[in-house]
Amino acid sequence: MPAGDSDQSIASEVRAYLKLHKLLQTTISAETRISQSAISQWLANKYDGNNDKIDAVMRKWLSARKAGIVAKPDPGAPSPVSGSPRAN
Repeated sequence: MPAGDSDQSIASEVRAYLKLHKLLQTTISAETRISQSAISQWLANKYDGNNDKIDAVMRKWLSARKAGIVAKPDPGAPSPVSGSPRAN
């Protein structure tokens, strides 16, 4: 899906959640294994990659966070977006 077509409601919810809980985009990156730059671009509606994948991961992340579940990052786990380990 091209940039600009991402699900704005989930991005808006994530932005509001970050602001309310005083979290940084790096928190999402660490917990989802999506690069911080991809998170930043997605939140700005400028991500040129697979927005459907990020939308799905963000829905899952936000739902877990709202339920009080915080993911424990696994540095060796592959990115759900690219499929390869994220460089630290």
